Amino acid sequence: MQAATIEGFRLSPQQEHLWSLQQFDNQSIYRSDCIISITGDVDINRLKLALQDVVNDHEILRTCFRCLPGMTIPVQVVINNKIILEKTYNLSDLNDEEQDTKVKAIVQNLRCLPFDLEKGLNLQTALITLSLDQHLLYLSLPAICGDSITLHNLMGEIASAYSGNLNGELSEEPLQYADFSEWQNQILEAEETEIGRKYWLQQNLANIDNLKLPYEIDGLNKHQFEPKAINSLIEADLVQKIAIIAKKYNTSSSIFLLTCWQILLWRLLEQSEIVIGVGVDGRKYDELKGALGLFAKYLPIQSHLEDNLSFNQVLQQVNESLEEINKWQECFSWESINDSDTKLTTLPFGFDFKQESPVYYVGDVKFSIESQYSCIERLKIKLYCQQSTEDLKLEFHYDSNLFNSKNIQLIAESFHQLIISVANKPYEVISKLNILSDRTLYQLLFQFNQTDANYPKDKGIHQLFTEQVACTPNNIAVAFNNQQLTYGELNARANQLAHYLQRLGVGAEVLVGICVERSLEMLIGILGILKAGGAYVPLDPHYPQERLAFMLEDTQVSVLLTQQHLLESLPNHNAQIICIDTDWETIAQENQENPLSTASPENLAYIIYTSGSTGKPKGVAIAHRNLVHSTTARLTYYQEPITSFLLLSSFAFDSSVAGMFWTLCSGGTLHLPAEGVQREVLKLIELISQNRISHLLSLPSVYGLILQQAQPQQLNSLRAVIVAGEACPPELVENHSQLQPDTSLFNEYGPTEATVWSSVYHCQSLETGKQISIGCPISNTQIYILDSHLHPVPVGVTGEIYISGEGIARGYLNRPAITSEKFIPHPFSQQPGMRMYKTGDLGRYLSNGNIEFLGRIDNQVKIRGFRIELGEIEALLNQYPGVQAAVVIAREDVPGNKRLVAYVVPDSKSATTANQLRDYLQDKLPEFMVPSAVVLLKELPVSPNGKIDRKALPAPEQIRAELRGEFVCPRTTVEERLTQIWAEVLKVEKVSIYDNFFELGGHSLLTTQLLAKVKEAFNLDISLRNLLEKPTVAGLAENIERVCQTAVQCSTLDIKTETVLDQTIYPQTFGKFIPEPKAILLTGASGFLGAFLLAELLQQTTADIYCLVRYTNLDDSHTKLQNILKSYGLWQEIWSSRIIPIVGDLAKPLLGVETEKFQQLASIIDVIYHNGAWVHHLYPYSILKPTNVLGTQEILRLASQIKTKPVHFISSSGVVAARVESGVKLVHEQDILNENEFPSNGYCQTKWVAEKLLQTAAERGIPISIYRPSRISGHSQTGVFNSNDFLYKLIIGCVQLGSTPDIDIRDNIVPVDYVSKAIVHLSKQEESLGKTFHLVHTQTLHTNTLIDHIRSLGYVIEQISYDQWRAKLLQLTQSSLEHPLSSLVPFFPARQAQEDNSDLGFLKFDHKNVINGLVNTSINCPPIDEKLLGIYFSYLIEQGFMNIKF
Repeated sequence: MQAATIEGFRLSPQQEHLWSLQQFDNQSIYRSDCIISITGDVDINRLKLALQDVVNDHEILRTCFRCLPGMTIPVQVVINNKIILEKTYNLSDLNDEEQDTKVKAIVQNLRCLPFDLEKGLNLQTALITLSLDQHLLYLSLPAICGDSITLHNLMGEIASAYSGNLNGELSEEPLQYADFSEWQNQILEAEETEIGRKYWLQQNLANIDNLKLPYEIDGLNKHQFEPKAINSLIEADLVQKIAIIAKKYNTSSSIFLLTCWQILLWRLLEQSEIVIGVGVDGRKYDELKGALGLFAKYLPIQSHLEDNLSFNQVLQQVNESLEEINKWQECFSWESINDSDTKLTTLPFGFDFKQESPVYYVGDVKFSIESQYSCIERLKIKLYCQQSTEDLKLEFHYDSNLFNSKNIQLIAESFHQLIISVANKPYEVISKLNILSDRTLYQLLFQFNQTDANYPKDKGIHQLFTEQVACTPNNIAVAFNNQQLTYGELNARANQLAHYLQRLGVGAEVLVGICVERSLEMLIGILGILKAGGAYVPLDPHYPQERLAFMLEDTQVSVLLTQQHLLESLPNHNAQIICIDTDWETIAQENQENPLSTASPENLAYIIYTSGSTGKPKGVAIAHRNLVHSTTARLTYYQEPITSFLLLSSFAFDSSVAGMFWTLCSGGTLHLPAEGVQREVLKLIELISQNRISHLLSLPSVYGLILQQAQPQQLNSLRAVIVAGEACPPELVENHSQLQPDTSLFNEYGPTEATVWSSVYHCQSLETGKQISIGCPISNTQIYILDSHLHPVPVGVTGEIYISGEGIARGYLNRPAITSEKFIPHPFSQQPGMRMYKTGDLGRYLSNGNIEFLGRIDNQVKIRGFRIELGEIEALLNQYPGVQAAVVIAREDVPGNKRLVAYVVPDSKSATTANQLRDYLQDKLPEFMVPSAVVLLKELPVSPNGKIDRKALPAPEQIRAELRGEFVCPRTTVEERLTQIWAEVLKVEKVSIYDNFFELGGHSLLTTQLLAKVKEAFNLDISLRNLLEKPTVAGLAENIERVCQTAVQCSTLDIKTETVLDQTIYPQTFGKFIPEPKAILLTGASGFLGAFLLAELLQQTTADIYCLVRYTNLDDSHTKLQNILKSYGLWQEIWSSRIIPIVGDLAKPLLGVETEKFQQLASIIDVIYHNGAWVHHLYPYSILKPTNVLGTQEILRLASQIKTKPVHFISSSGVVAARVESGVKLVHEQDILNENEFPSNGYCQTKWVAEKLLQTAAERGIPISIYRPSRISGHSQTGVFNSNDFLYKLIIGCVQLGSTPDIDIRDNIVPVDYVSKAIVHLSKQEESLGKTFHLVHTQTLHTNTLIDHIRSLGYVIEQISYDQWRAKLLQLTQSSLEHPLSSLVPFFPARQAQEDNSDLGFLKFDHKNVINGLVNTSINCPPIDEKLLGIYFSYLIEQGFMNIKF
């Protein structure tokens, strides 16, 4: 059969690029259309003939675009088409205003009409009659057939054809577009133009995809292009000024406007490298000037702008660049750009300049373009300028999915203001040119800062407290441990101290040091100093002596309040000492009445020290006026009244000021946690719960830990949580809104120099996924975001945060130089003496008046002349899946070689590599912003105040030292779990059981996390003291084992409480049997029985098997499952694609997977086989509960959601209490579990409770089947066995010891292949649902049978007393802690603990359901005979288990 062919012409490069754009967007967007005004006595019939003549003359108007199957780019095929005036409208009966409205509506509808490119019906027409001598001709072309110049030429051709029809003349043969397109393709392929093609490839265009305007909407990389436009006008006098300047610098108005556009974008983008697509008509040669078709394109013009360049310099630079790109315009093509490393699709910003459209006259008929539109490129925003004789029309075209009209209007206003600024000062440096309109300036300076409010300006902070005392004298004011003081008592004691201090000369402007530990005395001391008229200087007794000595020397305090036991730790000083504890008997002699205040609102209230860039701390001097303002602002802003406040911070930090005075001026109780407790999250949670804390102020990271480790009900008392001191992550807001939806969360911002807080934001869950704002200025506070010239920056543009208002401090104590540098005269205030504080913080205003904090100004770096915001790179890294935290710094390890280095902490389950992260950044950022190295760390170093210590970040070349000492692997399951927890908490790869927690980098905050995770894993409370005593995995495991033994001996369970199934677990649909499931969930697939179940399910069904596994990552999971199946001789390669690992954890809510993944599983899975469990016969119920009981509950939750799924539960015959006093007890499969016969073994207890949960689930409508196997032995044909099984270890132990104890150990064993085949076969029968199956053997295996068989193999085994045998076992295992038989020891306790069971009866299990279910199958349980034992021992001997010597 002959292949189909098409005869046609290649697309031009411009057409090919446009075709690719049309594949993503609505095709009708890319069009060129115009409205031609025709005035005069026009002959409509002749006009129609003229249109047909033009279509006949120009092939592009009757070209179709066709593809054969497999083609992605079509060819142009010229056809013959007739054209008619498709639509006619007569509006002559309407008035002018009605006509205008109707015309707009008609054109809007016409623009929505699609083009049929395959049929070549390219020219859309419509004629609108306004009157007898006034018509509008609408013409529209697909952009692939024409650009804006085509419209001009088309009008000229129509006018000419109309004239020709009148005069009987014909025009010359025109140039056809197909000829041009072939010529253009030849140019791009010719050797002679290689230099031109190289020119474009050498342009640095790599960063243009990352140029984003501040108003740009995020997250729409693959959105539909929806262009809109707003119009603006440059008045005549300004147009004249532009022309004069252009002429002066020997350039044109268009280049002047392009330069202004570049400068505006540079100011908004905050990038030195600016790339703009400049529209060129593509008609460089005379032959092309009158042609129709798509000739125009946008050529990238690149500029490197710096602050110190003057406008005229940039103008000259742009002029030269335009000359250069015009020289090589024929050699530009998107295809060659995309074939290079740049991989671009479009240019983000565009510029077009067009002269006034031509006018044509044919007799008394006038043809002129009234309006036109052309879209041939996908641009974020384009400035279109059209020159007329009187003015300059501007159109700002924009993608409405990226910008709203309000923001584009702001850009238009900024552009207009910039032109005015340049017209007045063309020599000005570009960073100083004004781009803010009066409206915007008013908004930034005044509208966003309308915060005036009344507050008691005539009072000191102690007077507000005194007023509160009068209102609530009997309320508890402060509580510490078991001590508390009412407002009246606290006031009386503070008054006594104040009188005492006044006698010592304390008054206004007198500094008094206070160095005390957390206590009631701390509050008495602070209030006493303030009431005396002095200013308190908090000195944290835990500070290093050198720091305390500096602070005492700097403040020259005359009096120092302290406690007796702290005297020896204080440095030398000259202050008079008052021990507020031991001297209280003397102080108490003073008057309890309020002293006469000697301090005015302008006098100092406190001096708090902050770190300084020079290494010396700076004392910030805060007056009463500042503090009263700050406190009353809190009382006004926060609507929820404080009943109790938990003070976490040291009183030497300014956040303590907020908590203390806010609480004490509102009648609430201030709770002081004991020293050190603020670092123990679990204890903080207890304090919050026990004391019904209503308000909390903490670091976001600390509150995150509280949320993570608390039960939601423990935090129910919280009414408001304020986070401050570091960036608030969106994840925290999300977690808070989910876990504590009734508690308000606020994000505060403010430096110490502005009295604790300057802005606040009420965090809403709607804002998650974005950077959390720091909100708006608080009352009587103004926040300005300024550039380096102290000019306000536009909304959305980064600048430095400056603060003014009532909270601004007096300055730095004894530091006049730095005070004058940081506290500067207020440039926007007419009030004398007003100042602003220069924060050094970066931020930007959002359009709603909220502010985004963007880091420190010193976090802004310059590398190779490029200004880089490190926060931008960090934000991108933090968005990458699997990244927990990221920091980027500029390093200069080699002098003169400054480079960017990223430090990333991946999630524990993430397999993210440094190369993946660099590739990701290269896709997102310009080359100069991509870090030269990405270093993966387990955690980021932090300073004592909990913030990231950037100076401690290691150089990339630094090789991490291996852990010291001999590495010892975990020996038990407990140690294995603990090493996993330690590695997760400490962020290290390997942990030896003898590694010291603190030597590996552990600290107080991490101990809290560690103990919380231990509690989560083992359901046990291990004290901090236990960890400190033995800070190793081995030591902690020993403690857990000891607690476990106690728990086993003392455990009492509330069975009724334990067996309550979560009330939210109810099936949403009716559960039904599915004979051929497509998707099966199997838990415990990595275990011995689980592996055989997996193999059976793969053999007996065609379903995909989803395996819930607790591995670290997905890639390892599949390999490990495959290796497990191989180790048992089960693997078949054809199964690979049907095994789908799900990384999760039975012990965690929603099986340890994300909510979305859980829901996805709920919709996919048809049936569940729940085999997973933590099998340990020594651990108590409490340790095994999370996995075995709560895990089963989560399985039932999954079974109940979306579609109801049958659950096949693998339990244990041990759920039936094994103790029978005498004789034989028959247990039926249908028997209900009896609470009076609750198992004593912790593992069996969990299975018993899990069965009860399943029974409840069945009553609610979830189909359930339960399978109770006895001890599972090796494969009956191959002998392969579970190496961790007790029975096999006992056999090996007896062989190694050459002896056996003189007791009869009875066991019921069933081969693993029988159990797995039986379960899968039974589960595939509908009648099995609702039944229980005993998978047991009819025979009992006795020790003597085993010993006789071992002896028959030639091994010498003697029978000795139990005590002798146990002694030999202990001697053998104690010589090596890692001995394989060590796990046998706990099963053989000392004789006094070993009961004599010889006279006890035994259980017999009925298994009729199994017999009936397996009838007519070949699935039989083999007898326990010489054949079966022979297979088992042959395997043991072949594998070397019977001859290993220890």
